[in-house]
Amino acid sequence: MAEYVYSRQLLTANEQRTARASRFKIEDGRCQGVGNVKGVAAEFNFSVDPEAAFVVLSGFQCRIKQIGWEVCQNSWLPWDWYEDWVSTPGKRGRLVKAVTVGYVGRLKNAAHPGFRACDLLVMAAPPNEDVVAKSEGVYACVELRGEVTRGQMVCDWRHKLQKKPNVDVVLELNMDRARLMFEQMLL
Repeated sequence: MAEYVYSRQLLTANEQRTARASRFKIEDGRCQGVGNVKGVAAEFNFSVDPEAAFVVLSGFQCRIKQIGWEVCQNSWLPWDWYEDWVSTPGKRGRLVKAVTVGYVGRLKNAAHPGFRACDLLVMAAPPNEDVVAKSEGVYACVELRGEVTRGQMVCDWRHKLQKKPNVDVVLELNMDRARLMFEQMLL
């Protein structure tokens, strides 16, 4: 409850900023029922602080671009590309390799087919809309009261609630374009 109060106070204190925001992006939530929290179909960040997630989805007047867990799960780059990428000469290549080594080890131990970079994808999408291959505007909220659904992002795909869309859910990414951006980032 304290997190919700703090989040509400934060948004209220920054009401002018949230009203002026022309875009806001999140790499949280899930919209197809596949979560990354054991036993629950919620995304980790939403599940640990659903009140804060609720405040974010309801507190901005602009549409939120959401790149959810399922899209990140399906958006990966081959391991040989990753090894070439982090071998880029210079400080940036060494930094990315050092920062990702533990994460990459866990992915490889889990036999993941390639490098998945959720945070990088979120940073890449809004300034470069060509990274987003497919998205759909929907009204979305966060379930706060459910015994097994608490923390789940609920999307009104069929517009039954008749509410104005507040989230642009990214459904597919152009990984060729993302790959090029990641490569340019290290040059």
